[in-house]
Amino acid sequence: MSTPDERPRPAYGEYATPEEQRARMQHAPPASPPAPAQPGPVVPAPGAPAARGHLIDRIVTVALLAYGAFVVVSTVFELSDFTAFADAWMKTMGITGSFTTTPQSQAWATAGVIVFAIGWIVTALISWRVMARGKRAWWIPLVGAVVSWIVLTICLTIPLVADPAVIHWFDQQTAR
Repeated sequence: MSTPDERPRPAYGEYATPEEQRARMQHAPPASPPAPAQPGPVVPAPGAPAARGHLIDRIVTVALLAYGAFVVVSTVFELSDFTAFADAWMKTMGITGSFTTTPQSQAWATAGVIVFAIGWIVTALISWRVMARGKRAWWIPLVGAVVSWIVLTICLTIPLVADPAVIHWFDQQTAR
Protein backbone atom coordinates (compact mmCIF):
# COMPACT_ATOMS: atom_id res chain seq x y z
CA MET A 1 0.00 0.00 0.00
CA SER A 2 1.05 3.58 -0.27
CA THR A 3 1.26 6.18 2.40
CA PRO A 4 -0.96 9.26 2.24
CA ASP A 5 2.09 11.41 1.38
CA GLU A 6 3.01 9.30 -1.55
CA ARG A 7 1.24 9.41 -4.78
CA PRO A 8 0.67 6.22 -6.69
CA ARG A 9 3.25 5.50 -9.30
CA PRO A 10 2.24 7.23 -12.56
CA ALA A 11 1.19 5.02 -15.42
CA TYR A 12 1.59 6.22 -18.99
CA GLY A 13 3.18 9.53 -17.87
CA GLU A 14 0.10 11.29 -16.60
CA TYR A 15 2.01 12.77 -13.65
CA ALA A 16 5.08 13.68 -15.67
CA THR A 17 6.11 17.30 -15.86
CA PRO A 18 6.30 18.95 -19.30
CA GLU A 19 10.11 18.70 -19.18
CA GLU A 20 9.93 14.96 -18.44
CA GLN A 21 7.42 14.50 -21.26
CA ARG A 22 9.68 16.32 -23.77
CA ALA A 23 12.69 14.28 -22.66
CA ARG A 24 10.74 11.05 -23.03
CA MET A 25 9.46 12.04 -26.51
CA GLN A 26 13.00 12.63 -27.74
CA HIS A 27 13.93 9.05 -26.82
CA ALA A 28 10.74 7.48 -28.17
CA PRO A 29 10.94 5.47 -31.38
CA PRO A 30 9.87 7.52 -34.41
CA ALA A 31 6.25 7.26 -35.31
CA SER A 32 5.36 5.96 -38.74
CA PRO A 33 5.96 8.64 -41.36
CA PRO A 34 2.86 10.61 -42.35
CA ALA A 35 1.21 9.66 -45.61
CA PRO A 36 2.21 11.94 -48.48
CA ALA A 37 -0.34 14.64 -49.21
CA GLN A 38 -2.59 13.82 -52.12
CA PRO A 39 -2.87 16.63 -54.66
CA GLY A 40 -6.43 17.88 -54.66
CA PRO A 41 -8.34 20.87 -55.87
CA VAL A 42 -6.85 24.19 -54.92
CA VAL A 43 -9.10 25.87 -52.41
CA PRO A 44 -8.59 29.58 -51.83
CA ALA A 45 -7.71 30.57 -48.30
CA PRO A 46 -10.51 32.12 -46.28
CA GLY A 47 -10.66 35.83 -46.91
CA ALA A 48 -8.71 35.48 -50.17
CA PRO A 49 -10.36 36.77 -53.34
CA ALA A 50 -12.25 34.26 -55.45
CA ALA A 51 -10.30 32.32 -58.04
CA ARG A 52 -9.04 34.73 -60.66
CA GLY A 53 -9.81 32.51 -63.63
CA HIS A 54 -7.86 32.76 -66.79
CA LEU A 55 -6.50 36.19 -67.61
CA ILE A 56 -6.98 35.80 -71.36
CA ASP A 57 -10.59 34.70 -70.86
CA ARG A 58 -11.24 37.81 -68.78
CA ILE A 59 -9.61 40.07 -71.36
CA VAL A 60 -11.59 38.54 -74.22
CA THR A 61 -14.86 38.63 -72.26
CA VAL A 62 -14.44 42.28 -71.27
CA ALA A 63 -13.41 43.22 -74.82
CA LEU A 64 -16.50 41.50 -76.24
CA LEU A 65 -18.73 43.25 -73.70
CA ALA A 66 -17.14 46.61 -74.52
CA TYR A 67 -17.66 46.04 -78.24
CA GLY A 68 -21.24 44.98 -77.53
CA ALA A 69 -21.85 48.18 -75.56
CA PHE A 70 -20.53 50.22 -78.51
CA VAL A 71 -22.83 48.34 -80.91
CA VAL A 72 -25.86 48.83 -78.66
CA VAL A 73 -25.24 52.58 -78.32
CA SER A 74 -24.66 53.04 -82.06
CA THR A 75 -27.78 50.98 -82.83
CA VAL A 76 -29.84 53.19 -80.53
CA PHE A 77 -28.69 56.27 -82.43
CA GLU A 78 -29.14 54.62 -85.84
CA LEU A 79 -32.67 53.44 -85.11
CA SER A 80 -33.80 56.63 -83.38
CA ASP A 81 -34.97 57.71 -86.85
CA PHE A 82 -36.42 54.47 -88.14
CA THR A 83 -37.68 56.06 -91.37
CA ALA A 84 -34.15 57.07 -92.41
CA PHE A 85 -32.89 53.61 -91.47
CA ALA A 86 -35.66 51.92 -93.47
CA ASP A 87 -35.06 54.16 -96.51
CA ALA A 88 -31.33 53.32 -96.42
CA TRP A 89 -32.15 49.61 -96.10
CA MET A 90 -34.57 49.77 -99.02
CA LYS A 91 -31.97 51.55 -101.18
CA THR A 92 -29.39 48.87 -100.30
CA MET A 93 -31.84 46.14 -101.27
CA GLY A 94 -32.60 47.89 -104.58
CA ILE A 95 -36.18 48.70 -103.65
CA THR A 96 -37.53 51.82 -105.32
CA GLY A 97 -39.71 54.18 -103.35
CA SER A 98 -39.53 55.36 -99.79
CA PHE A 99 -40.59 53.85 -96.51
CA THR A 100 -44.11 54.67 -95.36
CA THR A 101 -43.79 55.70 -91.74
CA THR A 102 -46.45 54.52 -89.32
CA PRO A 103 -46.63 54.78 -85.54
CA GLN A 104 -46.33 51.00 -85.38
CA SER A 105 -43.06 51.00 -87.35
CA GLN A 106 -41.35 53.32 -84.88
CA ALA A 107 -42.86 51.33 -81.97
CA TRP A 108 -41.36 48.10 -83.36
CA ALA A 109 -37.99 49.78 -83.75
CA THR A 110 -38.15 51.15 -80.21
CA ALA A 111 -39.13 47.75 -78.82
CA GLY A 112 -36.26 46.15 -80.72
CA VAL A 113 -33.74 48.64 -79.37
CA ILE A 114 -35.02 48.20 -75.80
CA VAL A 115 -34.80 44.42 -76.04
CA PHE A 116 -31.35 44.74 -77.62
CA ALA A 117 -30.11 46.93 -74.74
CA ILE A 118 -31.67 44.66 -72.10
CA GLY A 119 -30.02 41.69 -73.82
CA TRP A 120 -26.63 43.38 -73.43
CA ILE A 121 -27.29 44.17 -69.76
CA VAL A 122 -28.32 40.59 -69.00
CA THR A 123 -25.32 39.28 -70.92
CA ALA A 124 -22.95 41.57 -68.99
CA LEU A 125 -24.43 40.55 -65.63
CA ILE A 126 -24.17 36.85 -66.41
CA SER A 127 -20.62 37.29 -67.72
CA TRP A 128 -19.49 39.15 -64.58
CA ARG A 129 -21.01 36.53 -62.30
CA VAL A 130 -19.39 33.67 -64.18
CA MET A 131 -16.02 35.45 -64.17
CA ALA A 132 -16.38 36.13 -60.43
CA ARG A 133 -16.68 32.39 -59.91
CA GLY A 134 -13.42 31.90 -61.79
CA LYS A 135 -15.01 30.12 -64.75
CA ARG A 136 -14.60 30.77 -68.44
CA ALA A 137 -17.05 33.36 -69.73
CA TRP A 138 -15.82 34.34 -73.22
CA TRP A 139 -18.70 32.52 -74.90
CA ILE A 140 -21.45 34.32 -72.98
CA PRO A 141 -21.15 37.66 -74.85
CA LEU A 142 -21.20 35.77 -78.14
CA VAL A 143 -24.38 33.87 -77.28
CA GLY A 144 -25.95 37.03 -75.87
CA ALA A 145 -25.13 38.92 -79.07
CA VAL A 146 -26.65 36.23 -81.29
CA VAL A 147 -29.86 36.05 -79.25
CA SER A 148 -30.17 39.84 -79.06
CA TRP A 149 -29.55 40.25 -82.80
CA ILE A 150 -32.20 37.67 -83.61
CA VAL A 151 -34.79 39.50 -81.50
CA LEU A 152 -33.78 42.90 -82.92
CA THR A 153 -33.94 41.54 -86.47
CA ILE A 154 -37.44 40.18 -85.91
CA CYS A 155 -38.57 43.52 -84.46
CA LEU A 156 -37.17 45.43 -87.44
CA THR A 157 -38.35 42.95 -90.07
CA ILE A 158 -42.01 43.18 -89.06
CA PRO A 159 -42.49 46.84 -90.07
CA LEU A 160 -40.13 46.57 -93.04
CA VAL A 161 -41.96 43.71 -94.74
CA ALA A 162 -45.32 45.40 -94.05
CA ASP A 163 -44.34 48.45 -96.10
CA PRO A 164 -46.20 48.73 -99.46
CA ALA A 165 -42.99 49.39 -101.45
CA VAL A 166 -41.34 46.29 -99.95
CA ILE A 167 -44.42 44.15 -100.59
CA HIS A 168 -44.44 45.34 -104.22
CA TRP A 169 -40.73 44.50 -104.54
CA PHE A 170 -41.33 40.98 -103.15
CA ASP A 171 -44.20 40.49 -105.60
CA GLN A 172 -41.89 41.45 -108.47
CA GLN A 173 -39.19 39.05 -107.25
CA THR A 174 -41.57 36.10 -107.03
CA ALA A 175 -43.10 36.86 -110.44
CA ARG A 176 -39.74 36.35 -112.17
